[in-house]
Amino acid sequence: RKNLETLLDAWAMMRDRPDLVVVGSWGWLYEPIRAKMARLGPHLHHLDSVDPDELPAIYNLARILAHPAWYEGFGLPPLEAMACGTPVVVSDRSSLPEVVDGAAMIVPADQPDAWREALERVMADTQLAADLRHRGILRAAEFNWARAATLTWRAIDDAISSRAAP
Repeated sequence: RKNLETLLDAWAMMRDRPDLVVVGSWGWLYEPIRAKMARLGPHLHHLDSVDPDELPAIYNLARILAHPAWYEGFGLPPLEAMACGTPVVVSDRSSLPEVVDGAAMIVPADQPDAWREALERVMADTQLAADLRHRGILRAAEFNWARAATLTWRAIDDAISSRAAP
């Protein structure tokens, strides 16, 4: 569901391949991905079992967060990266476009060449990267517990009101 295959294909096509760091534990059916990563060479790294307290440092060191997922319940990694000022590129699937809401590049999940183009563009265009950083920080600031509580209570109130209406 994380669609690492597309990201690896895109990265393999890049003209100037930067180091690629894949963060997270191996999921189910991971062997083909792990084998592909081994074939692609020394500039590809995997960080397993990362302490959540280390994530801000990882996001701050990243030039881009690429999140090509087929399915994502909410999209916390893109939101966390945006809060750290990291430019974000996400897939056009699931909740991701709604979560980033114009503060990230959105790329078709099934098009490695489009991913390559997006990644190369963000890396080459400093103005675009700065704009994504700025918009990402603003978007991430919209998410906080007080706002979540207010929206939850509003939804509950709306549900009660709609059931009470004849």
